[in-house]
Amino acid sequence: MMILKLLTYIEKIGVNGIAPSKLSTNSRYTAKIIETLQKYDLIEIYGERFKQIRLSEKGLKLYNLINQINLILESKIDLKVEKLKEVKQAPKILEQAPSFLKDNPWISVLSRRGENA
Repeated sequence: MMILKLLTYIEKIGVNGIAPSKLSTNSRYTAKIIETLQKYDLIEIYGERFKQIRLSEKGLKLYNLINQINLILESKIDLKVEKLKEVKQAPKILEQAPSFLKDNPWISVLSRRGENA
């Protein structure tokens, strides 16, 4: 079963849960849906005579992610992307240097000397 279909059923089940008959009118297909959702530990089934399907903790996390995606697509949430600072690599010459030079924090300070001038 495709991921998008699984997400559709997770959204259909929602926070409150539903009866299995609400997933599909075809009972065989409903059984297949339930089996797949249980395989990924996304649902829990409650009741004996009148069954109800509810989302597990993992299913609720996915449900919340679906809601967040919907909000983003509807532009109700601003996405702020921060630029990561560049990390300067130590010069290759330090790879062959003695250990007291490799772990010395002053080497990076001294290597930046003259950049500001």
